[in-house]
Amino acid sequence: MKPVQSGSLRRIRNSAAYRSSALYRRALKLLPSPRGIEKPALPLTFLTFGGAAHRPMLRECIASLHRAWPSLPKVRVVSDGSLDPTKSARELDWWPGSLEVLDWRDLTARLDAPAFASLVRFAERDAMGRKMAAIVASALEAPTLYCDVDVLWFRFPETLRQLLANPGTRLLMSSDCRPMYDPALVPGRLPRLASPPYYCAGFLFAVGDFLAACEVADLLAYAAEHGIGVTEQTILAEANRQLGAGTWPAEEIVLWEEDRFSLGPSFRGRLWAARHYVGGVRHIFWRDALALRVGVGSSKQG
Repeated sequence: MKPVQSGSLRRIRNSAAYRSSALYRRALKLLPSPRGIEKPALPLTFLTFGGAAHRPMLRECIASLHRAWPSLPKVRVVSDGSLDPTKSARELDWWPGSLEVLDWRDLTARLDAPAFASLVRFAERDAMGRKMAAIVASALEAPTLYCDVDVLWFRFPETLRQLLANPGTRLLMSSDCRPMYDPALVPGRLPRLASPPYYCAGFLFAVGDFLAACEVADLLAYAAEHGIGVTEQTILAEANRQLGAGTWPAEEIVLWEEDRFSLGPSFRGRLWAARHYVGGVRHIFWRDALALRVGVGSSKQG
């Protein structure tokens, strides 16, 4: 009888871990806007990308950054076309530093050189092409840290400090726990991407014309005609491989799913700088975001 009871309790616990996310999300919605405190400016563009459905995550991502970082970057939010820039800027008016909310076309308009023609066509056909174009355009202007909206911050990453202290054209992606690439390109045309390390375009640092520093023109031409969502990550992964195959330390920028049935704040007692809440742990984002907002389970700051 005990195994049956144990199995039933485990199923109840696992279900609670997932279902409770709706409660946390509603609780966050009832909280007032974060309190923006002035901090020194950081010479960095913090870039993110999303649509109307991502607004609650966007707020919590940026709120966690404000709480965790000792200095503030310029925040640039790029819409996939469904996010109203004016409305979103009003919702983020508590941010005390530089802030701009743009439509993706505002950035692709800056990629008017012939070398970017395929990338712009990719942006016109797919949302992830728009994200990629935003990263490229932003990196041409200034050192850029890109992260998806499903990222929460707990401290300033030491790796970023090192990157900013060493100027030069660069791309550094985070690691992924499994390959998520365009099947038309991997393994056929890009066999080396089929083996670890796997790269994730949901969190990366870029500066300069990194596309020109590697050979991906044929891949961009393919994307312009046939690109799908994961084509963006595939091309960036190949560029990252050609430019040194480095990744953010996995213990600093965390992407894992082993704790998907946990019930408490996932960052408590950890030394993470940030966590990317992908796939099977998306529900934990809301629990951790609420914990950060109300000061429960504070992580160690760096």
